Amino acid sequence: MRSVPYIIVILSVLSTYPPADAVSKRKRATNGCVKDGVLYPFKFVLKPEPCQTCTCELIGRFVCMYAWCLPSRCVDADKSKCCPTCPNGENCRRSDGVAVSVDSYTFSKAGFCSCTDDLAGKEASCYCPSWPISALIGC
Repeated sequence: MRSVPYIIVILSVLSTYPPADAVSKRKRATNGCVKDGVLYPFKFVLKPEPCQTCTCELIGRFVCMYAWCLPSRCVDADKSKCCPTCPNGENCRRSDGVAVSVDSYTFSKAGFCSCTDDLAGKEASCYCPSWPISALIGC
């Protein structure tokens, strides 16, 4: 007995949509999508922004999608593209501003610095060794 109202609701919702032949006639009546006074053909792709792609769909409107990017794993990423790229590979930054490649070690006034895979895109891990080496390097 409870299923009868659900069937009636579904039928009434379906009956509010135009018949399939009316929809197909409307689709044939339009020649594409209009944006800023310009008519574009169906399936035409616009890129109004670096991370946005809009396609002229058969409904006569542009449907737009935005790109989703993973965080960059470097401190010197090229941000001129939609998703930042790492031209110098994955790296970290020492406290003095120098980029350190992943899985490498460098020497600075902060001591010995390393950039491990889990630190990529962040600050390098530096430590100052004990005396007398610390006196020699000045950390």
